[in-house]
Amino acid sequence: MVYYSEYKKHRHSTPVSINTTGQPTIGDVGAAVHIVVFQDLYCPGCKHFAATIYPSLTSRYVDAGYAKYTLIPLPFLPNSKEAAQVALTIYRIQPTKFFPYIDLFYEAKEKKSFSTKKQLLALANKVQGIDIAALKRGITSWDSSNLLEKNLDIAAAAMKSVATPAIFVNGVNVSNLSKKELCNYIDQQIWENGRAN
Repeated sequence: MVYYSEYKKHRHSTPVSINTTGQPTIGDVGAAVHIVVFQDLYCPGCKHFAATIYPSLTSRYVDAGYAKYTLIPLPFLPNSKEAAQVALTIYRIQPTKFFPYIDLFYEAKEKKSFSTKKQLLALANKVQGIDIAALKRGITSWDSSNLLEKNLDIAAAAMKSVATPAIFVNGVNVSNLSKKELCNYIDQQIWENGRAN
């Protein structure tokens, strides 16, 4: 088996424990690889990650059963708190609509900025099968501020300096890897840990 140079750099990194309970997650819960990504929905780097790397990770690893993928929204850029609140409320009421909403958010953000809940709800209404009435009720009845603060605490515990996007594979921060190096690192983790636990 080939050991990749970037894999070697991270091989002896001490994994951190990241509490992903209640966070948006897709994939086989017993998968050998857990990819955790911290994102601010208004972060340009996160948008780039969502467009260029996330699709490969889901098709190559999540859909194939090799990995589960967790997105932890962080609200530190302007307007990002409301966007994260709407996204987390979608996850709370209709978990399967969270990632389609995130995909649509980044796609639509190319053409328009979303700074109000009204605009965010109009965008959510474009996700097939989303229950807008339930989403509106959820937004008014559930305060996600505590969860968002908890997310910032989780990020601070995992990183020396909170930055987005931050990508962790089995608890190891691999944010500095290129797409190819990241895939090589994940392949190595699958090889070492098996397809599923």
